[in-house]
Amino acid sequence: MSAEPQASDFKPITFEARPDPGLIIKSILEHFPYLKFRNSFRGIDNYNFASPQPWSSPCPICDGKHGNYGLHGEWYKNETEYCLTCFTSSNKFRTYYNHDNPAYTQLYEENEQLKRERAEMIYGYNKFKELQKERQQPPWEPSPKKQRIMKQGTATLFAGKFIPSSWGHFDEIVNRGYTFIDKTSLIAEFIECASGVSLVVRPRRFGKTTNLTMLKGFFSIPIYPDNEKYRHELFRDTKITERSCLLRDHFCKYPVIFLSLKGFDSCDTWLKMEALLCHELASLYKKHTYINDILDDDEKLRFKKIRSGDFEYADKIKSLEMLSKYLKTYHRRKCIVLIDEYDHPLEIAYRYQYYEEARGFFSSLFGALLKDNEENLEKALLVGVSRIAKSGYLSGPNNLNVFPMYVDKYATQFGFTEDEISILLQHCDKKERLNEVKEWYDGYRAGNGICLYNPWSINQFIDTNTLDAHWVDTGGTATIKKLLWHSTKDFKNKTLTLLKKGAIDVEILKDIDYNTLSPRASNVIWTLLYYGGYLTMNEDKNLCIPNMEVFTEWKGWLNNRISSNPDTMLEMLLQCNLTKFEEELPTMIMESLSYFDTTDGSVESNYHLLMIGILSPVRYHNYELLSNREAGEGRFDVRIVPITENVIYPISIIMEFKVYKKNEKIIDNDEYGDEDEDKTERWLRKKSEEALAQIVEKKYRTGIKTTKLVECGIAFQGKRAHVSSRVLRKERDQGNLSRRCLRIIDRVNNAEAYPFVPSQYMCTITFDWMEDPVITPSGHSYDRKALERWLRNKPYDPQTRQPLTIDQVYENRNLKDAIVHYRNNFLRFMVPIQTNM
Repeated sequence: MSAEPQASDFKPITFEARPDPGLIIKSILEHFPYLKFRNSFRGIDNYNFASPQPWSSPCPICDGKHGNYGLHGEWYKNETEYCLTCFTSSNKFRTYYNHDNPAYTQLYEENEQLKRERAEMIYGYNKFKELQKERQQPPWEPSPKKQRIMKQGTATLFAGKFIPSSWGHFDEIVNRGYTFIDKTSLIAEFIECASGVSLVVRPRRFGKTTNLTMLKGFFSIPIYPDNEKYRHELFRDTKITERSCLLRDHFCKYPVIFLSLKGFDSCDTWLKMEALLCHELASLYKKHTYINDILDDDEKLRFKKIRSGDFEYADKIKSLEMLSKYLKTYHRRKCIVLIDEYDHPLEIAYRYQYYEEARGFFSSLFGALLKDNEENLEKALLVGVSRIAKSGYLSGPNNLNVFPMYVDKYATQFGFTEDEISILLQHCDKKERLNEVKEWYDGYRAGNGICLYNPWSINQFIDTNTLDAHWVDTGGTATIKKLLWHSTKDFKNKTLTLLKKGAIDVEILKDIDYNTLSPRASNVIWTLLYYGGYLTMNEDKNLCIPNMEVFTEWKGWLNNRISSNPDTMLEMLLQCNLTKFEEELPTMIMESLSYFDTTDGSVESNYHLLMIGILSPVRYHNYELLSNREAGEGRFDVRIVPITENVIYPISIIMEFKVYKKNEKIIDNDEYGDEDEDKTERWLRKKSEEALAQIVEKKYRTGIKTTKLVECGIAFQGKRAHVSSRVLRKERDQGNLSRRCLRIIDRVNNAEAYPFVPSQYMCTITFDWMEDPVITPSGHSYDRKALERWLRNKPYDPQTRQPLTIDQVYENRNLKDAIVHYRNNFLRFMVPIQTNM
């Protein structure tokens, strides 16, 4: 109770006998101005003077006898309702300086209370404004962009002095003068999208966070008007500034709720994840403390509890929905919602086995925000890696549309296009390495047939000047690794096809439910691999490995199962150290394969997959790895041949496998093997030698061009293996040698040339100098005329036997220059051989 009012505190108010109610309100507000800040104050603007409503109870002075209307009881703490006659004409009330007058006393006290509250609120707001101004980044007066603009095709590059270490927040990249690709056309595409709630699915490190922070910077209403100048500088000269109507209607016009769900990797229990999420929600509320003054007492209490991080389950579920309501009330504009890594919590929950708790909570949280909240929600954009929208996680919103990589919408907004990479490498003086970059990081096929590059990998390549598997080091494969080796036989066979750079025809599911994720759910695993960026679609809508960087990840999954160093094992073969290889391979099999890998019906695929993993590094050393191809009179298991002549070890390798089949009887033949060997060991040795003999019987050596050949027969049973191997040297083909000798003798007799032709300058078709050397896709060089004659009857490469047309070859200028140089500078010192024939 405030201090007792004195007569001097009151000022006279005079009314006519029957005054207008509006005059009464105006007169009272002139004397008690703070009453207008009451939450329940109706005010002059919305007071219905034409048809005032009767009061719920009669006037306590006349007991309703006057029959007219008066001031509503909400003006008074005791909710008393006085009619106009009694209020204006009663002698008791006209004695305004009488301390017993209840109406004036209550009005006075409430006015003073509101005056104090208003002063406290203004003080708090001023303090908040000062703190925000201190924390404001960047400075209030924006500095002009430091980047220069470069354009090529559809690409626009803002060229700065440095490349950012990672594609982080948009405003930081711009303000620090970093080089960046203009992706602001995403803003227009998002505005013009008919979907109320959009879900964009892209692999990790594809620029999703940068794009979302860009949208936030464009749409969000600045806390202070001066901040809009800074926003204009952020987007100056970008593509979106060409759309003046969009700038006028949407730039800095919306309250924005931005929520990032990263950083849950360490949450091995639901309690930890829930606590971390509460912290994120509390931080989100703290960013909007300025709306506190428009809330009623209950809302203020709820707002304070959420902001402090101590709130009940219902408050957690409704927190984002209520925040959208508060922001809409304060700004009088609907909200835009941006959620980054929406699926990350569920992936972690599945990994640590509390999936149901997490899915139930986030389904309710997002359902409350995105469903039946149209009065507060303008649009929403969610981004993530996996497509789990309809599996109960985002099943609530009816207006949700999903945009994976293979659709046209948003096709070029995430990831870099060919034009963008070209202009970026040009700016960084690396344009000459475009083909190498394309082989390593290109290949993600998006809508309209556009191929995309991984932004993170490009960034790291430019920073380190090294072509390496940068993207695969960023994690995110725990779930996949867990399933790969326990999958079905069909899955492993398709994996072998992929490792041989082939394509597979599988169905990509429209949605993923982690509850159905198991080693037997092959389609779910393939879908997970596709959305994760480990596979892409080719022109025929089949799945394949997109590029060399991702291929190394596949190889790494296999090599992680191998305890020995696979490169060392491969070197043993290439160096013909077969004794060591025969010792090491069985040990590696014992240590690498688990019991579960060798007891199901897919056992043969496991062994084949393991050997492919060991041998796959040959691809980086100019060798070709072939598997299950036709040769001779059958199909070999594995064959390795050099692609070019420029290899350290000019050698070929053929392998044939024999695998113990379930329920197969192992016959113990005492005449076979040593007495010290057990029955299984004798069986393994016998089968490995049978495999070695099969190479000869089936003529698998057909087409081998190298003079040295390694043949291996390998038998597997459970976690045991045995290797039988040999090294062969190819005898010279007497027919070819005779033809070459006759050609040399003929040329010497005619004195046309010198008899010595170095092998690197000799065409293997004519066994003569290459006058006009051309190179084929396989890397072999031939004389153009000789190759044209060859292809008239035999449409394949003379050495590799791969299909070939003359349109596929191109001039080998370096080799031609070398031949000319050799003949001009070396042969003139040689004396022709004189013969008497």
